[in-house]
Amino acid sequence: MIITESKGGLGLTSNETVSFGGAIMAFEEFHSPDKYYRMTPEEFVNQELNFNLKERMKAAFNVYNQSERINNYLRNSLELLFFNGKLFQYKEEAERSYRNTTDKVESNYVASEPDASYYSFLNQYELTPQHLYCFSYSGFIKAFLSIKAFDIPTVGNTSIKVWIDEVKGRIKKVLKIDSELFYDLLAANSFDLQLSYENKPLTKTQIANITNYYSTQNSAIATVLLNQNSQLIEKLKSSQDLKVKNTPNVAKEKLMDTLIAGYKGKVVLVDFWATWCTPCADAIKKIRGLKEALKEKDVVFVYIANPSSPKKVWENQIKIIGGEHYYLTADEWSFITEQFEFNTIPTYLIYNSKGSLKDKSIGFPGIKKMQALLENVLQE
Repeated sequence: MIITESKGGLGLTSNETVSFGGAIMAFEEFHSPDKYYRMTPEEFVNQELNFNLKERMKAAFNVYNQSERINNYLRNSLELLFFNGKLFQYKEEAERSYRNTTDKVESNYVASEPDASYYSFLNQYELTPQHLYCFSYSGFIKAFLSIKAFDIPTVGNTSIKVWIDEVKGRIKKVLKIDSELFYDLLAANSFDLQLSYENKPLTKTQIANITNYYSTQNSAIATVLLNQNSQLIEKLKSSQDLKVKNTPNVAKEKLMDTLIAGYKGKVVLVDFWATWCTPCADAIKKIRGLKEALKEKDVVFVYIANPSSPKKVWENQIKIIGGEHYYLTADEWSFITEQFEFNTIPTYLIYNSKGSLKDKSIGFPGIKKMQALLENVLQE
């Protein structure tokens, strides 16, 4: 993730920080009953900017109202958050509102994808250097890169200057963005998507392009990207035991028994997780050290996900997890959650070397307890 920090931070006290978080929550929780599926993209953006954004801001500043400096920071951050999470999502919002309505007139409603002119509303908001410090800036930039109407290519091995010129050509008829820093960060976040989302290291050409382009301007960006690349390479080295396994072709009632039988003679930790699950990701990071500590022991780490994790995202994330991975169907997952009586993740099952279930933990129990559970089973 490309992060820019302001010198000295915002200088918030602990009480102010709590209130600040409350303001963001009030902004995000504002609910509008609008029937978006009845609106054109233009009607949607007018409704959101001229009414709902103002109401959201009122809700936020009812919770938090401090100095002009901090208020401006919060306002800028919330605007970018709103663009990314709402205005860039017309198609999704329209289809969601249709699914939730009771006056459906057709079962296969599909909202239109806004054309490039839809995004001209961004011209009302000048992206200043102050926006770089906003907590929502990185998300905004990444969402901008994914706007279908602009069809912005990934930077890949293309010269950064050539890529930026191409991006400018794609958006210039609609948007008047002159900030060179904006485009530099756009390129940086394209690289970041490769590193953080695809878990794909930079090529030699990309490293040379980054080093050369940012050598005379915004050199800190090159430092961040190259450090990120080095860290990713180390993660990939520690995950070389990665195996993507085929789900046993048996009746779902026999699925887990058959799966575990393949590891006879070893202790098995089964981790039910998802790519979108933050507690799952946090636990996986903590367990990485435990895997290293037990690598000489007969312990297998098995990870099970389902289609709620998009297949491509799942394939990218498991690159830095390692272990043995299964991707179940929704029906298989549903049966197993009923069989083992859990409906939240992460959930863990520990089996002994004979294939008997010895422990179930709903939620991550902590690294010390997890290690103790595994070592106890190893001693059987």
